[in-house]
Amino acid sequence: MNQSLYALPAGLLVLLAACGGGDNNANSPTGPRPKPAPPVSGPALYKPCEDPGSEGSGLPGYTASPGGIWRGTMTDEVRKATSGFSAYVGEDGRFWSEAAQFGRFVGNLDVADTAFSGTGIAYSRGVPWSDGSHFSELSVSGKVTERDTLYGTFSQTSGEIGCFDLSYDRDLYELNVTIADLEGTWSTVDGWGFIWQMTIGADGVFVQDAPYDCEFELPGSLTVIDERFNLFALHREAPGCDSGARPLSGLVYLYPIPAVGPKEADGLVFAVYNDGQAYAMHYTRSVVASD
Repeated sequence: MNQSLYALPAGLLVLLAACGGGDNNANSPTGPRPKPAPPVSGPALYKPCEDPGSEGSGLPGYTASPGGIWRGTMTDEVRKATSGFSAYVGEDGRFWSEAAQFGRFVGNLDVADTAFSGTGIAYSRGVPWSDGSHFSELSVSGKVTERDTLYGTFSQTSGEIGCFDLSYDRDLYELNVTIADLEGTWSTVDGWGFIWQMTIGADGVFVQDAPYDCEFELPGSLTVIDERFNLFALHREAPGCDSGARPLSGLVYLYPIPAVGPKEADGLVFAVYNDGQAYAMHYTRSVVASD
């Protein structure tokens, strides 16, 4: 049986047609210009796409989980280029992903046995897609080996086609983290040099202290997708100010940063999207190193 999973926001595709490019909005003086989260790697040697095969598990009623923090490469066969690629996929199939050279990709997956398929939106990263657009409808399909590999192909209505080849990051996804562990004050500096702060409560409610524009100061919430794993869902309603802001959704995970001197730090990847943009911000929180 297919699992019907996470749905994109209502009206997303219609609204996209009326909006500018994803990075154009994200990098404007009225919006955050985030530094990319460090796990996404850059250019790689061109790696042609291969056929992953279609052999399933052979187990009646089996449905593999696509959940994980995944690392690897994405190949765009139109550009004949391969990029580092990271994907964050919830146990419910929602995903947020980024290819350093190409763009960001969000949507949802359905899984039957070991085969997955899904739809979503592709947001260009600076350079438009081949048809000149900054947004494109996205389709993906492929094969998942649970907690091991994720290989698939993608196509976009903009004309892009290609594939991705990912390996499971067990250390991060299975890190023992609860929402209460995210409590505290986090900070980052965006690409414009502005300092951002965010306070997260033990219940997952967060407030961003934006250096400009009221649209970023409305409280939002983090919720558990699956308590076994280090990946949380994010949602924030649109603020009631005249900024033209829209609700935000996304995924969040914590990663440890090695101690330097008397202190260690935690990092928080804050990967979000709405009908106008998709971006990731990298927050840090200093803590006293344990003995």
